[in-house]
Parts: sequence; C-alpha cells; structure tokens
Amino acid sequence: MNKLYSYYEKANRIEDQKKILRKFIELYPIINSFRNQYINLIDENVQNPELMKEIDEALANFPYSYTMLAAKAEVLAKQNKKRRGYKICKTFPFP
Repeated sequence: MNKLYSYYEKANRIEDQKKILRKFIELYPIINSFRNQYINLIDENVQNPELMKEIDEALANFPYSYTMLAAKAEVLAKQNKKRRGYKICKTFPFP
C-alpha cells in the first residue's frame, strides 16, 4: 500500500491518497504519522469538521504531541478563533 500511496502522490491524485490514508488510519489508528499526512491533505478547507476531528483523535493518542497541538492552534487561528488557539499554545509543556 505504501508504494501505491507514493504512486498517487507523484501523480497528484489527492482523492486516492485520501482513500489510502483512511485505510491506513483504520488499520493502524495509533500511528499519528498517517493522521498527520491526512490532515495535510485536507487542510485547504479549515471549516471542514473532519480536519478538527482528526486532530482531536491524534491528540487523544498522544495528548502532548507538539505537531498536533501546533496544527490545532493553527486551524483555530485560521477559523478566527485566535483566543482558543493562543490558549492551546500556552499549554505547551516546554522544558
């Protein structure tokens, strides 16, 4: 499936990439790298409820994932919910 995904990526077949990633997420729900790739594919439309759902599920797997917390803050900022995005940024557990 990974080679097929690479083929779709080179051919710029976005919908097929989404299908493959959905299958990967179904098979391996704990691996956030698949979710991250999927989020990057669907983030053109920040009003898409599936975008925030995927980010929340990724954060359920790893609550202090810097990548996912930053992605959530960015999406909230793009949705003009800057205060909520700022609050998320303030919760980063920096050393």
